Amino acid sequence: IIMEIELFYMLPWQCNNKKWFPDWIYYDIPITEIRKLINAIDNEQTVFNYPPFISKKLRELVAFSDDNNKLEKKIDQLTKQNIEFKEDLIKQNVELKQQLERIINYIGVEQG
Repeated sequence: IIMEIELFYMLPWQCNNKKWFPDWIYYDIPITEIRKLINAIDNEQTVFNYPPFISKKLRELVAFSDDNNKLEKKIDQLTKQNIEFKEDLIKQNVELKQQLERIINYIGVEQG
């Protein structure tokens, strides 16, 4: 109500000043806080005078981060598997070298 009274007493150029009264206001908030707020709204654990509007795009962006975490876990898992395969290949390579040396020694071939 106070804002409306102040706007009434302002000149038109003051009321239309976009620096004073912007069309959009942007907030910087961590995604974990957004998730908590959306979960609280969905579970009806918050009280608002008017029901808040949460766009589908915002919900997708919040869920997208969950997918990123799943992908990071999958990448870590695949990296560990890659290291294990590499160690197995090195072990097999060493065993093959030892077998070749035994065969060469058994045959009696001299290495040059």
